[in-house]
Amino acid sequence: MDVLLRDGDAVAVGSRALTVIETRGHTWGHCAYFDEASAALFTGDAVQGHGVPSCDGQSVFAPLYVDVAEARWGLRRLLDVPFRLLCPAHVPPMQRDEGLAFLRDSLSYIDTADQIARKMAADSGSAPLLTRDLAARLGEAVGTRPPVSPQTVATARAHLYALAREGLLEAAWVKGSTG
Repeated sequence: MDVLLRDGDAVAVGSRALTVIETRGHTWGHCAYFDEASAALFTGDAVQGHGVPSCDGQSVFAPLYVDVAEARWGLRRLLDVPFRLLCPAHVPPMQRDEGLAFLRDSLSYIDTADQIARKMAADSGSAPLLTRDLAARLGEAVGTRPPVSPQTVATARAHLYALAREGLLEAAWVKGSTG
């Protein structure tokens, strides 16, 4: 059965009620869940730091988000949750201080990616800034092998759309510019 979740809803998981916290920056419908009884915050992929190491340690899965402003908004909301245990996807749970640091590192990555995108846009002059070029630079910055990956492409597109909305890039350069 599908259920439409809204920010602030309670979801029953066994005998526990988890509070839904909308964090739609990673994906449009992404949510985190807070268990008030244990003060555990389950964030899924919204909190990724500067990337998550692959199982073999040879690469890093770069942070992925579909909208820059929404990703920042979602992460900032999580900073205000009174959690004692942060439970992100793909890394072990962490106590509050370490969890807050990981949340701030996730925000810092967005700032870093934004700086890279803005510099590349400024340096491109009148030439188009291609998604693959920005994706490669983002992948290189975190250690993704190969640098162009589904994660870096999605995040690069998010930054290109943000720059286009600000008028810093031609919107036509963003659409379909993966090649």
